[in-house]
Amino acid sequence: MSSTKKIFFCVLFLISLIFLRFYNLQISARFIWDESSDLVRMYDIYQRPRLTLIGPISEDGIKIFGSLSYYMTLPFVILFNFDPVSSAYASAFFGVLTIILMMFLLKIKKLPLLAGAFLLLFSYPLLEAARWAWNPHFIPFWQVLGLLAYLKGGGIFLFFSGLFFGLTTYNHYYAIFAAVGMALVVFLNGKKKFKELTFFGLGIISSLIPFLVFDLTNPPGLFLSRMLFFSPVSASNGGFQISSILHNLTQVPLQFTSYLSGGNKLVGIIVLVLSITNVFLTIKKKKSKWLVVILVQLLALSMIGGGIFNHYLLAIVIFYYLWLLSSFQKVFLSKIIIILLIITNFFFIREVLFKKDWSTNIESTKKIVEIIEKEYRDDVGEFNLAVLGSPNPNTKGRRYRDLLRLKNVPVASTDNYSNINKVFFISYLDWNELKNDSAYEINDFREKSPKKNWKIDNSEWKVYMLQK
Repeated sequence: MSSTKKIFFCVLFLISLIFLRFYNLQISARFIWDESSDLVRMYDIYQRPRLTLIGPISEDGIKIFGSLSYYMTLPFVILFNFDPVSSAYASAFFGVLTIILMMFLLKIKKLPLLAGAFLLLFSYPLLEAARWAWNPHFIPFWQVLGLLAYLKGGGIFLFFSGLFFGLTTYNHYYAIFAAVGMALVVFLNGKKKFKELTFFGLGIISSLIPFLVFDLTNPPGLFLSRMLFFSPVSASNGGFQISSILHNLTQVPLQFTSYLSGGNKLVGIIVLVLSITNVFLTIKKKKSKWLVVILVQLLALSMIGGGIFNHYLLAIVIFYYLWLLSSFQKVFLSKIIIILLIITNFFFIREVLFKKDWSTNIESTKKIVEIIEKEYRDDVGEFNLAVLGSPNPNTKGRRYRDLLRLKNVPVASTDNYSNINKVFFISYLDWNELKNDSAYEINDFREKSPKKNWKIDNSEWKVYMLQK
């Protein structure tokens, strides 16, 4: 390929990559209470700067979140003045950067760039992760940095490789399984196995020191008292039980291949059958190094209790692609799987880019908040809000409360509706239907007519202001 064609291809690829990650985020990016509460936490960090890698505790009191994803997102949030879509811009930026770094990795390893470009560009898991501001979705970025450091080789780079893989646990603690799998890769493929594993292991341990220090200074520690005894890894919650392990071993591989296929179970079954067959072919051709990480993550997840969600599997997507691309030249079946995934994922692009339901459409959420804020400014008085008659299961309107908090607009507590004279009801229904809703929040207003009402453009949302 001539230099001109290479430049043209690179520019076209970069434009396509940026377009697919950034286009229409204000409508299609998810924004529910997880994202709104994260926005509030970042606002608190901005108002009261305090550098710490230990983040907030989950509302169920089980998990500790790392602050790393907040620091990665904060510059974008500040730049766009805490607009709800700003955190999605951060995910899109790191999604683009991840793919660029991954292409650089493919070039270093002399793996097929054209096949890799289309596979990564259209990848459903990576596309979804880049358009959804959520902690686990930064995992691939740190993993690619860790892989680049690993390929560089040498003690200091292996240390940083371990450090980067350790940092993935700040985005989701189940990513530690992939880090362990990577440690096995370092050991099995190293010339000085124990020395190289030691450097890599020290990197992982260094990344976990903040959590270890926190545990030691806050006995008995959240890892010991909550994670080990109350989380899905505990025996009391189904962890390490034979029945659960056997069930997960039969379900998780298909869930993973369906995830790779954009949620299409039929294609997922085909990809799973082809992948299992391909395992034997790549082992025979000695092109199975990255399978170690995939198998460790799948086996480890099979041992936990409770449901297995797709974001638990995101930590092995990069390694699955590397496994296929590493065997692309010598194993024909790897080519078939890659082509199948590219075609399948391509047809899911429109669904991802134009998704619009109650959980997305940030523009409509902003308009609802602006209406409530304006009414509050025009007529200062205590009020409450509720979300009824819609697919949104959070009837207390958590995301609206969070965004109003950022605007310094106070909302009455979620247990106080009967003593409040003004309530905003947010719904998909007309008032004549909504007033018959069985929810207690509306009890004092059933016989009244809305003082004001609004239909939100480009959505099914309606807002009613009721006053006693």
